[in-house]
Amino acid sequence: MQTAQPVNPETLFSYEAGYKGSWFDKHLSLSADGFYSTYDNIQTSWTATDPATKSTIISLTNAASGRSLGGEFAFQARPLDDLTVSGNVGVLRTEFTDFTAPTGATSLKGNEFARAPHQTANVSVDWNFHTGIGNGSVGTHWNYTGHYFYLVSNEKASALQQSAVWLGDVHASFRPGNSRWELSGIVTNITGNRYLAQVLPYSATSQTFTYQYSNPRMFLLSARVDFF
Repeated sequence: MQTAQPVNPETLFSYEAGYKGSWFDKHLSLSADGFYSTYDNIQTSWTATDPATKSTIISLTNAASGRSLGGEFAFQARPLDDLTVSGNVGVLRTEFTDFTAPTGATSLKGNEFARAPHQTANVSVDWNFHTGIGNGSVGTHWNYTGHYFYLVSNEKASALQQSAVWLGDVHASFRPGNSRWELSGIVTNITGNRYLAQVLPYSATSQTFTYQYSNPRMFLLSARVDFF
């Protein structure tokens, strides 16, 4: 039976440069930054199958070295006093520069880090409104996650890599007049997108997998009362 081994401390050197600024009496804010990082003794999860029991073993191990580089651009705009639009876009590239698989002589040099998407993005729109009978807000938020691998071995099986996915929600709230109560509601995953949240192999011989899916579309309603 395989047993977990002690891991060494991880060392990270990171270099980053960026810019932040605002215009039009702070109605528009922009920021951009880029980074480059190098790692020694990367602490990472390793998934393998025990040859005796065929059960999955997940343990912490060291990759000798690796690097990552990327950047992010973000903005926030207020075209109207009660309307806010914000978002960001990020890019990321990762690579093990030296990594021998703990269970054998297989070299994982050049593989990507696990759960490191190449692109990410999100955008939000929020509007606060005022009426003769009360005040409220409505808004929506959308998030994009690009392709990534679940395992550092970068298995090519479709079950062990996540395709790019968009997720969105809408929300609204309303408080009548100067009352102490407020109603709110939200719909998450409004497109009903069904995607994998986690996948683990539990038998290398039969190539069977354990799947965990994301939450489906959900409708949530709530009421709030302020007593003080």
